[in-house]
Amino acid sequence: HIVPSAKNTGHITGVQDIPPIRKPFRLIKEIIPQVRTIGILYSEADVSSCICLEKAKKHAAAMRLALAIEPLKSSHDIEAATERLVKKADVLFILPDNHVCSHFDKLIAVADKHNIPVFSSVLEMVKKGALAAYAHNEYDIGQQAGLLAARILNGESASSLSIYNPQNKHLFINPNVAKRLHITFPQNVLQRAVTLSKV
Repeated sequence: HIVPSAKNTGHITGVQDIPPIRKPFRLIKEIIPQVRTIGILYSEADVSSCICLEKAKKHAAAMRLALAIEPLKSSHDIEAATERLVKKADVLFILPDNHVCSHFDKLIAVADKHNIPVFSSVLEMVKKGALAAYAHNEYDIGQQAGLLAARILNGESASSLSIYNPQNKHLFINPNVAKRLHITFPQNVLQRAVTLSKV
C-alpha cells in the first residue's frame, strides 16, 4: 500500500528503509580513489531496485563516475551477468534488490574470482563478503518499528504517527575481504567504521 506522504499516512504508519546511494559512492572513491566505472546488476522486476538505479545514475554523473549496468532477466542468469559486468567495471555496487541479494553468494563468487571489490548499501552484504557498505543498521529500524507499535498499542492512532525515516546510517567494513583483495582502508575510514568479519 502506498501512502500519500510520510506525514499523511491514512491508517498506516511504520519505518521507511530508503537506502543511501550518494554516500556509498563517495565511500567507493574514498577507498579506491582510482575508480572510474561502477558496475550495477539489477532486476527489472524489482521496483525498488529500478528507483535506486535512477538515483545511482544521477549521483554517478554528478561525481563524474561511469556506470556499467546489467539488467538481470532471471536469477539463473546472475553468474553470466556478473561475468559480463566485471569485464566493464572497476568495482560492483549492490542495490537493495531482492533478486540480486538472494543470490549474492553467486555474485560474490564471480567478483572474488576476478578480484573485483563489491560495495553495497545493505549491511547484510558486508557479512556475506562485500568489502564495505554505507547502510542503515537493521536493528535500529526494528527498534523504531517496535516503538511505533508500542504507541499504537497504548492507544495512539496510526494516522497520527508520521512514517519514521531513520537518519542514522553507518559505515561497515570487512577487513578479511580487504586483506584478500590487497586493499588498505584509509585511516579516516577505519576511524568511522564498524568492523565486520565475513560469515
